[in-house]
Amino acid sequence: MNERNNPNSDEYPVRPPLFALHFCKALFESDAIKICGRDAVLFAAFIATIEDKLYYKIAPRFWRNELMRRISYRSPKDFLRVKNRTIDAGLIRYIKGSRAKTPSYWVLVPDWLEPFLRSQIGTQNAVDVPETERNKSAKRSQKGTESGTQSGTHSTPNPKPQIQPRNKPAKVSIDRPNEVQEQIWSDWLTVRKAKGSGPVTETALKAIRREAAKAGIEFPRAIEIAAERGWQSFQADWIETSSTHQQTGRPKR
Repeated sequence: MNERNNPNSDEYPVRPPLFALHFCKALFESDAIKICGRDAVLFAAFIATIEDKLYYKIAPRFWRNELMRRISYRSPKDFLRVKNRTIDAGLIRYIKGSRAKTPSYWVLVPDWLEPFLRSQIGTQNAVDVPETERNKSAKRSQKGTESGTQSGTHSTPNPKPQIQPRNKPAKVSIDRPNEVQEQIWSDWLTVRKAKGSGPVTETALKAIRREAAKAGIEFPRAIEIAAERGWQSFQADWIETSSTHQQTGRPKR
């Protein structure tokens, strides 16, 4: 098994685009339901879709009660049984949390599932990163050169005058609030960057504090929820709205 899918590693693995789609297809085309049961397969598929919503930048994190609610489990005993069965089948990596740190989850590709995943993505490895834009650009440049020399003559483009770029002030976010854990703050900034958001301002944090109070939760918890669910901000009504979109997917935040 690839080291980046090591069930003993605490480092979140590299994912190619559309990994969750290929992973879920591989699950249902394999004998996963016979091997580990329907509930364990659905558990793994749910975690994979959350990874996709987080753009494969950070591992999904859930408190037990929140994850139970998201996948419709009322009994902690039943939830623990399914979670352990999914882990034993090699489909889930679970990092235990603490009172101050939310547990982490991500999916793994066990040996018995890897052939099905490979069939979904062709000859690429399950965690290969696609061709870079630099290689694509080089191929386009080579193709253009070959086209220009077919007639036996070389075409020289007219040089364009270089324009010096203007110095723009750097966009800098405000410092991390003391009550927010460093890892949670870093994860939230990663989510915002992935969604193309601007720097975090005092005004933005004041709005989040106001919405957190409206939702009846502490400000640090609001930032943590935003990081877990891939939100670039936080609003009180999003918590209730996300609950109603468990099956169909929530709107983009």
